Amino acid sequence: MTCHNQALKTAELTLDTTNVENVSQGAAVWEKVVRKLRGREMPPIGMPRPDETGYDSLVAYLERELDGAAAANPNPGRTATAHRLNRAEYTNAIRDLLALEIEGGSLLPADDSGGFDNLGDLLSVSPLLTEKYMSAARKISRLAVGDPTIRPDIKTYTVSTFLMQNERMNEDLPFGSRGGVAIRHYFPLDGEYVLMVNLQRNRNQFVVGIAEPHQVDLRLDGERIRLATIGGKHVGLAEGMGYGIRPTYDQAQYERKADADLKLRFQAKAGRRLLQVAFVKQNWAAEGSFPPFSQASYSAARVLADYERTMADPAVSNVSITGPFDAKGPGNTPSRNRIFVCSPTSRAEEESCARKILSTLTRRAYRRPASEEDLEPLLGLYGKAHS
Repeated sequence: MTCHNQALKTAELTLDTTNVENVSQGAAVWEKVVRKLRGREMPPIGMPRPDETGYDSLVAYLERELDGAAAANPNPGRTATAHRLNRAEYTNAIRDLLALEIEGGSLLPADDSGGFDNLGDLLSVSPLLTEKYMSAARKISRLAVGDPTIRPDIKTYTVSTFLMQNERMNEDLPFGSRGGVAIRHYFPLDGEYVLMVNLQRNRNQFVVGIAEPHQVDLRLDGERIRLATIGGKHVGLAEGMGYGIRPTYDQAQYERKADADLKLRFQAKAGRRLLQVAFVKQNWAAEGSFPPFSQASYSAARVLADYERTMADPAVSNVSITGPFDAKGPGNTPSRNRIFVCSPTSRAEEESCARKILSTLTRRAYRRPASEEDLEPLLGLYGKAHS
C-alpha cells in the first residue's frame, strides 16, 4: 500500500480501501494483483519483497477465494449490444448443448455481416429470420431426441467434378482404394436406409470408364456392407467397336445405366456414422497403340467422348442416402445421452426427472444455475405434452 493508496493512487489503483479478507467484493482488483504477483512484478525491484513461500501462499489464497466466489455466483457478463447468435455461433452452441453436428449454412440464411459477422448492431432479427431459426430448432430437436414419426428424407452428397479420383481421396477411406468419397452422415433413427451411388458421365451421358470391370467398395463405419462390380459387360457390340464407333442400342442402354446396380438397402444405427464409397485400386495398361485423335468421319468431341466412355477410370459423381424405413426406435446416440440425464422408473418420478433434464440443459445454455423463472414455462410445456 506504499504506492497504491488513496493519496498517491499509483496506476489508478488503491489497495488500502480493499478488503483482503473479502476478496469477492473487489474481484477485478484482486485478479490484477494475482497476475502481478505470479510474474513477480510487485513489489518493484528495490522495495522489500517476500520470499517465494510468501508469494505462493498469497497467490494460492487469492485464487482460491476468487474461484470459489465465481463458482458460487457465475456471471458470464454481457456484451455491449445484445445480439442474436450468428450462423457459426449457433452451430457451435448446438454442438456444445446437444452433442449434435449440424450444417448451419444449409439451415439458416447468410448473416448480414457488413464484413464482420459478430457485430451486434448488424445482427438484427426480422420476422422471417425468426421463423427460419424456429424451423431450424424444430428440425434439430427432432434429430437430437429421435422422433419415431419422422418421414423418410433424402440427402445427396456431390463430389466436385474438378477432383481427380485416381488415388485414395482422404484418410477416412480404406488403404488400397481409389476415388470415391467418405461421408459423415447423421442417421436419425435405428432402421433401414437406401444408398444410391451415381457415377460420372461424359457429355453423351455414358458412364465413364466401364469398358473393364471395376469393384466398388461400400462400407459403414469401416465394415463392408457390399462389394459391387460395374463395367466389363458388352451387350451386342457392333463389329469394330472402338473409338468413334457408336455403340449398339443395347450397349448404349447398359452404358447409360451401368451404375443402377449401385443401389443398396442396409441397416444403420442412429447417430453420426461414417459411410465410405470407393473403388478397389487396380493397375492396368491398354494393349497396343492408342488410335489417333483425328478421324475423317468423326469430330474431336466425338472421339474424346468415346475415349472417356471406354478408357478413363470411373469416378463417383454423387451419393444419396434415403431413410429411415422400418424404424426400430431412436437408438442410443450422444445427443440422447447428453439430454436425458435421468430415466424415471415410475409415474411419480417423471416430473422430478423432467425438472432435472430441463435444469441441466438450461444451466448449460445460460451458463448459470437455472432459476424457477427459467424452468416454469418449460415445465408448463412438459405438463401440456404429458396430458
